[in-house]
Amino acid sequence: MHVVNTVILLAVFWAMNSGYVDPTQAVDRFLLGCGVVSIVLVTWVSHRLRSMDRESDPLPVLWPILRYFPWLTWQIIVSNIQVAKLVWSPRPRICPQLFTIPCRLRSGLAITTYANSITLTPGTVTVDVQPGEMLIHSLTDMHKQDLLTGAMEAHVARLEGGGHG
Repeated sequence: MHVVNTVILLAVFWAMNSGYVDPTQAVDRFLLGCGVVSIVLVTWVSHRLRSMDRESDPLPVLWPILRYFPWLTWQIIVSNIQVAKLVWSPRPRICPQLFTIPCRLRSGLAITTYANSITLTPGTVTVDVQPGEMLIHSLTDMHKQDLLTGAMEAHVARLEGGGHG
């Protein structure tokens, strides 16, 4: 089933990005053929490398990711505004600090998503990831407190299929 889901998702992604879907045109037929060959080759190589498993199956996490990205985008916008205010302030209250936060996420995908989401959000950077915790650099105490609430981790946990087990 993982193979079928991957083929379907790659085909939809390719069709959306290529724009070549008219099989009556010779050029489009050639490009459609290249797309099919590419999809089959990527799927075959992934299967041979044994990288197709439950965690890499794209469809179970598709809808949660589509809900997560708008939330993350909003967090990035809000943090950008906060950092811009700090930079333009005549007396910025910057208090750089390193601290650890607990990480109760289980899957590699969720942990990576969480670490990258922290880094994408201005004012914070994930410095190191260890089992059960992450080392974070924060520009201000406000950014630290935002992470300590656990809201971002809870949103990422939904990608794993629920909570923190």
